[in-house]
Amino acid sequence: MTENTKAWLKGLIAAVVAGASTAGVSWMSMAMAKSVGVDVPTLNFKALGMILLVAALANLFTYLKQSPLPLPAKHFQRRRYQRRPDKLPSAQNENVNGG
Repeated sequence: MTENTKAWLKGLIAAVVAGASTAGVSWMSMAMAKSVGVDVPTLNFKALGMILLVAALANLFTYLKQSPLPLPAKHFQRRRYQRRPDKLPSAQNENVNGG
């Protein structure tokens, strides 16, 4: 696994964890609102799981939009070209084109 792939996977996992933390914040804010007397619906574990899933997927897709799948390592290898004397510009062509 290349360094680019490792960094990409690390970012992908971080995006999912950030989305999952959104579910925790939602649950805490609803519990806090209920403790202050605001009439909010009770958040059961099924609803909390759906919030977790949707928030994690939203962050996952946002990360994929910003950082698509990394290219395989073979795309990063440099190609070595050899100069061929017959393909180099000649002095005669330079004089005609250059003045």
